[in-house]
Amino acid sequence: MKKMFHGYYTPTAEEFEALWNDSLIVLDASALLNLYSYSSTTLQEFLELLSKTKANAWLPYQAAAEYHRNRCRVIRNAEKKYEGILSDLRTVLNTFKAEKTHPYIEPDLLKQLEDLSEKIIQSLTDSKESQKKIIREDLIRDRLNEIYDGQVGEQYSPQDLEKIYAEGKHRYADKVPPGFKDETKLGTRGYGDLVLWRQIIKESVKVGKGVIFVTDDEKPDWWLFNDTDKIGPRPELLQEFRTETTKDIYIYTSFSFAEHAKERGEKISEPALAELAAADTARDDQQRERINMLRGPVAGYEDPQRELINKLRGLFTLYEDPQRELINKLRGPVYEYEKQQRKLDRSTRGEVYENDKLGRELRRRLRGPFPENEE
Repeated sequence: MKKMFHGYYTPTAEEFEALWNDSLIVLDASALLNLYSYSSTTLQEFLELLSKTKANAWLPYQAAAEYHRNRCRVIRNAEKKYEGILSDLRTVLNTFKAEKTHPYIEPDLLKQLEDLSEKIIQSLTDSKESQKKIIREDLIRDRLNEIYDGQVGEQYSPQDLEKIYAEGKHRYADKVPPGFKDETKLGTRGYGDLVLWRQIIKESVKVGKGVIFVTDDEKPDWWLFNDTDKIGPRPELLQEFRTETTKDIYIYTSFSFAEHAKERGEKISEPALAELAAADTARDDQQRERINMLRGPVAGYEDPQRELINKLRGLFTLYEDPQRELINKLRGPVYEYEKQQRKLDRSTRGEVYENDKLGRELRRRLRGPFPENEE
């Protein structure tokens, strides 16, 4: 029975050993982007761990693309955290410095608080300025370029992507992982995880190796949950991978990857491991909170909750083409035909078209209640 339902069994010690001895080491964009949130010591130790896997390191094109698209946003968000804590600290200090109002502390204590606050503010300001420089002087990106030099997968052709998108519609309708939790994203962005999954499977078949996959994505289309407690990788994924490649895959978070590497003799300090564990726990807690918030009045019934969300977003939100068709019909009887729409535009230009503002306003009103920009 185990052979038929391999994905539902935790690998044995021997199977783990074989996997770690000769497999592709694959990180997704979430694991790469989280590098920007670690302390300098933990960052250097984790990058050193990745450097030691260089011989087997491989990066899917989808993961590399998402990393580059989101890198600046992640760096900027970290900078905003410094700005927020600086603002809060100054607010607290000014509150105590206000005269003849509560809360009140003794002058000697206030002086100590001011001196300490000035040191902390200066340290945080220096860190914020260093964070701003990362956009142009990014040592993390430089190290990743060294590790993955010549080891990034190829981009899928538009034709191949269309096939995956079509596959995704059917998979998501049946809640087949990965990616169905992204079905509410607009356009084709919701199929990013499925594209990534297909690229990993393709590379495994190409090189004839199993995969150690590292992701910090906590969504239930990668992980199996018992209520709000994470159990392990989705069995369907492990099963599908074995079926399509005859090899094995196991999925780790950055923390569990570093933890298993340390058990195998790799050098990573206890403080660094503790920091990775704390980050892992924080993401788990956030996922539990999201699960509880989404339950609402239909707790325990995932499908009714999703149906409610879809109704709020549009009658045909599950299917991009029908949704677009509905929007086009509402925007004007000839809008779905570009040639006819241009003809309508030309016929409405008239004498006021020389004034761009009036021309745009006239055409907007004639096209119906929806603005020119669909989003």
